[in-house]
Amino acid sequence: MGTKRFLKAVSLLVCIVALSGCNVFESFDRSIEKRDSSTLVEHGNYKLASANYAEALDLFERASEGGFDDDVRRGLGASYAGLAGFNMFSFLDSLQNSVTDPNSSAVIFFASAQISDLDLLIKAVENMELINNPGNDDYLLRSLMAVCASAKIIYKKYDTYTNNKLDSSDQIALSINDGEVGTWEDLYYRFSSKNDKISLEKAYLELAKALSGRGASRTTMSPFDNVIETALFTEANFKTVAAVEKFANTLKLANIAYNSSDEASFKAYIMSLDDGAVK
Repeated sequence: MGTKRFLKAVSLLVCIVALSGCNVFESFDRSIEKRDSSTLVEHGNYKLASANYAEALDLFERASEGGFDDDVRRGLGASYAGLAGFNMFSFLDSLQNSVTDPNSSAVIFFASAQISDLDLLIKAVENMELINNPGNDDYLLRSLMAVCASAKIIYKKYDTYTNNKLDSSDQIALSINDGEVGTWEDLYYRFSSKNDKISLEKAYLELAKALSGRGASRTTMSPFDNVIETALFTEANFKTVAAVEKFANTLKLANIAYNSSDEASFKAYIMSLDDGAVK
Protein backbone atom coordinates (compact mmCIF):
# COMPACT_ATOMS: atom_id res chain seq x y z
CA MET A 1 0.00 0.00 0.00
CA GLY A 2 2.85 2.35 0.85
CA THR A 3 4.43 1.65 -2.54
CA LYS A 4 1.21 2.49 -4.36
CA ARG A 5 0.89 5.78 -2.51
CA PHE A 6 4.49 6.65 -3.36
CA LEU A 7 3.93 5.90 -7.05
CA LYS A 8 0.75 7.99 -7.04
CA ALA A 9 2.66 10.88 -5.48
CA VAL A 10 5.38 10.62 -8.11
CA SER A 11 2.79 10.47 -10.88
CA LEU A 12 1.03 13.52 -9.47
CA LEU A 13 4.30 15.46 -9.37
CA VAL A 14 5.06 14.51 -12.98
CA CYS A 15 1.60 15.70 -14.03
CA ILE A 16 1.99 18.99 -12.20
CA VAL A 17 5.36 19.61 -13.84
CA ALA A 18 4.03 18.68 -17.27
CA LEU A 19 1.00 20.94 -16.93
CA SER A 20 3.09 23.85 -15.69
CA GLY A 21 5.63 23.57 -18.49
CA CYS A 22 8.45 22.89 -15.99
CA ASN A 23 7.87 26.29 -14.37
CA VAL A 24 8.16 24.71 -10.96
CA PHE A 25 11.73 23.64 -11.58
CA GLU A 26 12.59 26.85 -13.40
CA SER A 27 11.35 28.94 -10.49
CA PHE A 28 13.36 26.78 -8.15
CA ASP A 29 16.48 27.27 -10.27
CA ARG A 30 15.95 31.03 -10.39
CA SER A 31 15.55 31.11 -6.62
CA ILE A 32 18.83 29.27 -6.16
CA GLU A 33 20.55 31.51 -8.71
CA LYS A 34 19.30 34.64 -6.98
CA ARG A 35 20.36 33.36 -3.60
CA ASP A 36 23.78 32.41 -4.93
CA SER A 37 24.24 35.84 -6.51
CA SER A 38 23.37 37.53 -3.22
CA THR A 39 25.83 35.28 -1.41
CA LEU A 40 28.57 36.13 -3.90
CA VAL A 41 27.90 39.85 -3.42
CA GLU A 42 28.02 39.43 0.34
CA HIS A 43 31.35 37.60 0.18
CA GLY A 44 32.62 40.14 -2.34
CA ASN A 45 31.89 42.94 0.12
CA TYR A 46 33.84 41.08 2.80
CA LYS A 47 36.81 40.90 0.42
CA LEU A 48 36.53 44.62 -0.31
CA ALA A 49 36.55 45.39 3.40
CA SER A 50 39.80 43.45 3.77
CA ALA A 51 41.30 45.06 0.63
CA ASN A 52 41.43 41.75 -1.28
CA TYR A 53 40.43 43.46 -4.50
CA ALA A 54 41.35 40.70 -6.96
CA GLU A 55 39.28 38.14 -5.05
CA ALA A 56 36.45 40.65 -4.68
CA LEU A 57 36.45 41.29 -8.43
CA ASP A 58 36.20 37.56 -9.13
CA LEU A 59 33.22 37.24 -6.80
CA PHE A 60 31.38 40.21 -8.27
CA GLU A 61 32.06 39.02 -11.83
CA ARG A 62 30.54 35.66 -10.92
CA ALA A 63 27.60 37.43 -9.30
CA SER A 64 27.08 39.40 -12.52
CA GLU A 65 26.22 36.16 -14.31
CA GLY A 66 22.90 36.38 -12.48
CA GLY A 67 22.36 39.97 -13.60
CA PHE A 68 23.82 43.44 -13.08
CA ASP A 69 21.93 44.98 -10.18
CA ASP A 70 23.20 48.03 -8.28
CA ASP A 71 25.02 45.96 -5.65
CA VAL A 72 26.95 44.11 -8.35
CA ARG A 73 27.82 47.33 -10.22
CA ARG A 74 28.87 48.97 -6.98
CA GLY A 75 31.05 45.98 -6.10
CA LEU A 76 32.67 45.87 -9.54
CA GLY A 77 33.38 49.59 -9.37
CA ALA A 78 34.95 49.36 -5.92
CA SER A 79 37.01 46.32 -6.94
CA TYR A 80 38.42 47.99 -10.05
CA ALA A 81 39.10 51.15 -8.06
CA GLY A 82 41.04 49.21 -5.43
CA LEU A 83 43.08 47.40 -8.09
CA ALA A 84 43.83 50.79 -9.68
CA GLY A 85 45.25 52.02 -6.38
CA PHE A 86 42.36 54.34 -5.57
CA ASN A 87 41.28 54.74 -1.96
CA MET A 88 38.43 57.20 -1.51
CA PHE A 89 39.25 58.10 2.08
CA SER A 90 42.96 58.71 1.49
CA PHE A 91 42.17 60.65 -1.71
CA LEU A 92 39.68 62.85 0.11
CA ASP A 93 42.09 63.27 3.01
CA SER A 94 44.82 64.36 0.58
CA LEU A 95 42.45 66.90 -0.96
CA GLN A 96 41.47 68.39 2.38
CA ASN A 97 44.70 68.12 4.37
CA SER A 98 47.44 68.52 1.77
CA VAL A 99 50.30 70.97 2.31
CA THR A 100 49.37 72.21 -1.17
CA ASP A 101 47.04 75.21 -1.42
CA PRO A 102 43.58 73.64 -0.93
CA ASN A 103 42.01 76.27 -3.18
CA SER A 104 44.04 75.20 -6.21
CA SER A 105 43.73 72.25 -8.57
CA ALA A 106 47.22 71.20 -7.47
CA VAL A 107 45.70 69.24 -4.57
CA ILE A 108 43.93 67.01 -7.10
CA PHE A 109 47.13 66.25 -8.99
CA PHE A 110 48.98 65.63 -5.73
CA ALA A 111 46.28 63.20 -4.55
CA SER A 112 46.18 61.41 -7.93
CA ALA A 113 49.70 60.10 -7.32
CA GLN A 114 48.15 57.08 -5.59
CA ILE A 115 46.80 55.73 -8.90
CA SER A 116 48.82 52.90 -10.44
CA ASP A 117 46.50 51.92 -13.33
CA LEU A 118 44.43 54.54 -15.16
CA ASP A 119 42.57 52.01 -17.32
CA LEU A 120 41.29 50.14 -14.27
CA LEU A 121 40.22 53.41 -12.66
CA ILE A 122 38.19 54.29 -15.75
CA LYS A 123 36.58 50.82 -15.62
CA ALA A 124 35.65 51.58 -12.03
CA VAL A 125 33.97 54.84 -13.06
CA GLU A 126 32.15 53.07 -15.91
CA ASN A 127 30.58 50.56 -13.52
CA MET A 128 29.66 53.20 -10.95
CA GLU A 129 27.98 55.23 -13.72
CA LEU A 130 25.63 52.31 -14.40
CA ILE A 131 24.12 52.28 -10.90
CA ASN A 132 20.40 52.92 -11.34
CA ASN A 133 19.66 54.38 -7.91
CA PRO A 134 22.85 56.03 -6.64
CA GLY A 135 23.11 57.36 -3.10
CA ASN A 136 25.39 60.05 -1.74
CA ASP A 137 28.19 57.53 -1.13
CA ASP A 138 28.00 56.52 -4.80
CA TYR A 139 28.06 60.15 -5.91
CA LEU A 140 31.07 60.82 -3.72
CA LEU A 141 33.03 57.79 -4.90
CA ARG A 142 32.41 58.14 -8.61
CA SER A 143 32.89 61.92 -8.69
CA LEU A 144 36.24 61.67 -6.91
CA MET A 145 37.31 58.84 -9.21
CA ALA A 146 36.32 60.86 -12.29
CA VAL A 147 38.27 63.90 -11.07
CA CYS A 148 41.28 61.72 -10.29
CA ALA A 149 41.09 60.03 -13.70
CA SER A 150 40.95 63.44 -15.41
CA ALA A 151 44.14 64.52 -13.66
CA LYS A 152 45.89 61.27 -14.61
CA ILE A 153 44.83 61.71 -18.24
CA ILE A 154 46.36 65.20 -18.26
CA TYR A 155 49.58 63.73 -16.88
CA LYS A 156 49.52 60.92 -19.43
CA LYS A 157 49.22 63.40 -22.28
CA TYR A 158 51.45 66.26 -21.15
CA ASP A 159 53.92 64.90 -18.58
CA THR A 160 56.28 63.79 -21.34
CA TYR A 161 59.27 64.00 -18.99
CA THR A 162 57.42 61.46 -16.78
CA ASN A 163 58.36 63.03 -13.45
CA ASN A 164 54.76 63.46 -12.19
CA LYS A 165 54.99 67.21 -12.68
CA LEU A 166 53.82 69.56 -15.41
CA ASP A 167 56.80 71.79 -16.05
CA SER A 168 58.97 73.38 -18.72
CA SER A 169 60.75 70.08 -19.40
CA ASP A 170 57.54 68.63 -20.83
CA GLN A 171 56.56 68.88 -24.47
CA ILE A 172 53.33 70.76 -23.88
CA ALA A 173 52.19 71.99 -27.27
CA LEU A 174 48.99 72.57 -29.21
CA SER A 175 49.41 69.16 -30.81
CA ILE A 176 51.29 66.50 -28.87
CA ASN A 177 50.83 62.83 -28.03
CA ASP A 178 47.42 62.82 -29.69
CA GLY A 179 47.51 59.12 -30.53
CA GLU A 180 47.87 58.11 -26.89
CA VAL A 181 44.86 59.76 -25.26
CA GLY A 182 43.23 61.76 -28.03
CA THR A 183 43.46 65.34 -29.26
CA TRP A 184 42.99 68.32 -26.98
CA GLU A 185 39.60 68.90 -28.62
CA ASP A 186 38.56 65.35 -27.73
CA LEU A 187 39.71 65.68 -24.13
CA TYR A 188 38.16 69.08 -23.59
CA TYR A 189 34.83 67.82 -24.90
CA ARG A 190 34.99 64.90 -22.48
CA PHE A 191 35.88 67.14 -19.54
CA SER A 192 33.10 69.63 -20.31
CA SER A 193 30.30 67.30 -21.43
CA LYS A 194 28.16 66.09 -18.53
CA ASN A 195 27.52 62.80 -20.33
CA ASP A 196 31.11 61.54 -20.33
CA LYS A 197 32.47 59.28 -17.60
CA ILE A 198 35.36 61.71 -16.91
CA SER A 199 33.16 64.79 -17.11
CA LEU A 200 34.29 67.48 -14.67
CA GLU A 201 30.89 69.15 -15.06
CA LYS A 202 29.10 66.05 -13.80
CA ALA A 203 31.77 65.32 -11.18
CA TYR A 204 31.43 68.85 -9.80
CA LEU A 205 27.65 68.59 -9.47
CA GLU A 206 27.76 65.14 -7.88
CA LEU A 207 30.61 66.03 -5.54
CA ALA A 208 28.75 69.14 -4.35
CA LYS A 209 25.63 67.03 -3.78
CA ALA A 210 27.55 64.38 -1.83
CA LEU A 211 29.50 66.81 0.38
CA SER A 212 26.65 69.17 1.22
CA GLY A 213 24.30 68.93 4.17
CA ARG A 214 25.97 70.65 7.10
CA GLY A 215 27.93 73.81 7.78
CA ALA A 216 27.37 77.28 6.38
CA SER A 217 25.18 78.20 3.43
CA ARG A 218 27.23 78.44 0.23
CA THR A 219 26.40 79.00 -3.41
CA THR A 220 28.04 76.84 -6.07
CA MET A 221 28.08 77.23 -9.84
CA SER A 222 29.07 74.36 -12.10
CA PRO A 223 32.09 75.20 -14.27
CA PHE A 224 30.73 74.55 -17.75
CA ASP A 225 26.91 74.71 -17.69
CA ASN A 226 26.75 77.34 -14.91
CA VAL A 227 24.21 75.41 -12.83
CA ILE A 228 23.72 77.46 -9.64
CA GLU A 229 22.75 75.80 -6.35
CA THR A 230 22.78 76.80 -2.69
CA ALA A 231 23.52 74.28 0.06
CA LEU A 232 25.26 73.83 3.41
CA PHE A 233 29.00 73.04 3.35
CA THR A 234 31.74 72.71 5.93
CA GLU A 235 34.85 74.74 5.14
CA ALA A 236 36.86 71.64 4.18
CA ASN A 237 34.15 70.22 1.93
CA PHE A 238 33.58 73.54 0.17
CA LYS A 239 37.31 73.85 -0.55
CA THR A 240 37.26 70.37 -2.10
CA VAL A 241 34.44 71.39 -4.42
CA ALA A 242 36.29 74.65 -5.17
CA ALA A 243 39.42 72.70 -6.17
CA VAL A 244 37.43 70.88 -8.86
CA GLU A 245 36.03 74.22 -10.03
CA LYS A 246 39.57 75.63 -10.23
CA PHE A 247 40.69 72.58 -12.22
CA ALA A 248 37.86 73.04 -14.72
CA ASN A 249 38.28 76.81 -14.97
CA THR A 250 41.98 76.44 -15.78
CA LEU A 251 41.09 73.97 -18.53
CA LYS A 252 38.64 76.55 -19.90
CA LEU A 253 41.40 79.16 -20.04
CA ALA A 254 43.72 76.65 -21.71
CA ASN A 255 41.03 75.95 -24.29
CA ILE A 256 40.69 79.66 -25.09
CA ALA A 257 44.45 79.82 -25.65
CA TYR A 258 44.28 76.67 -27.77
CA ASN A 259 41.54 78.08 -29.99
CA SER A 260 43.58 81.28 -30.37
CA SER A 261 46.68 79.25 -31.35
CA ASP A 262 48.49 80.85 -28.41
CA GLU A 263 50.87 78.03 -27.54
CA ALA A 264 52.79 79.94 -24.86
CA SER A 265 49.63 80.71 -22.88
CA PHE A 266 48.30 77.20 -23.46
CA LYS A 267 51.47 75.70 -21.99
CA ALA A 268 51.40 78.12 -19.06
CA TYR A 269 47.82 77.18 -18.17
CA ILE A 270 48.52 73.45 -18.40
CA MET A 271 51.61 73.79 -16.20
CA SER A 272 49.62 75.79 -13.65
CA LEU A 273 47.26 72.86 -13.09
CA ASP A 274 49.60 71.20 -10.59
CA ASP A 275 51.61 74.27 -9.63
CA GLY A 276 52.62 73.84 -6.01
CA ALA A 277 51.92 70.11 -5.91
CA VAL A 278 54.36 68.25 -3.69
CA LYS A 279 55.45 64.92 -5.16
